[in-house]
Amino acid sequence: MLFVFLVAISLTACKADNTWTPNENHLVEHLEALGYDAISLESTKEITFTEQNLSLLPHQQLWAIQTEEVTPYLNKSLKMYSFVVKGHPLDHSYGMVTTEVGLLVDANNIIGGWSFPMEKNNSLSGSYYSLNGLTAEEVQTNYPAWQKEWNEKY
Repeated sequence: MLFVFLVAISLTACKADNTWTPNENHLVEHLEALGYDAISLESTKEITFTEQNLSLLPHQQLWAIQTEEVTPYLNKSLKMYSFVVKGHPLDHSYGMVTTEVGLLVDANNIIGGWSFPMEKNNSLSGSYYSLNGLTAEEVQTNYPAWQKEWNEKY
């Protein structure tokens, strides 16, 4: 009987340690390297950036917080994985305790991401923060010039 109990506990422990798929594990390792604890995977979706949608919300806001140039990713289908994390700089903003973090992925390469403080009833609104919790104005050191150039280009 004790043997069955120990086997059950060990199987439960293994399952708890292996709840991520191999691809998700790669993403979770990236989040952990940033100092965040992944709690859950909330969604996975595809997103495509085109010259037409880069002038629109939320696409412009999303790219304003990236450090990568958008051109190599135009008209490509990218994956966006959204996780709930703890240990993020935004965790205690607005009285929250967790943060939602999104990772932009191109062919298994993480090219950027975003973050947003979580609230149970999702009543917060506003723009994305960078993966490490910075605003677009903090990422793009001269945001008005960046936005002007962006709007002229797209």
